[in-house]
Amino acid sequence: MGELLEKRFPDLVALLVALGFMTLLAELLLTGHTEGLQVLAPVAAGVGAGLTALGLLVPRLRLSSLAALLLVGAIGLVGLLVHLEESLE
Repeated sequence: MGELLEKRFPDLVALLVALGFMTLLAELLLTGHTEGLQVLAPVAAGVGAGLTALGLLVPRLRLSSLAALLLVGAIGLVGLLVHLEESLE
């Protein structure tokens, strides 16, 4: 059992990351992040879930998916700056 878990650990982590992106997408849609610049957040969450699933299902695209996920992270930083700016007003 330990060997199987050790072998599949990266796949399990990727699956949990994809589920996390889908949960974030649901939360953002339920809280109304759909207007103006805020629309980037649900789009990024959906793209993140898709890229993670793509990397999980197509092993030869894992490196490309990982590189694209770095761009998704950059969108998260934009969201952080937008919320920080709003809180300072």
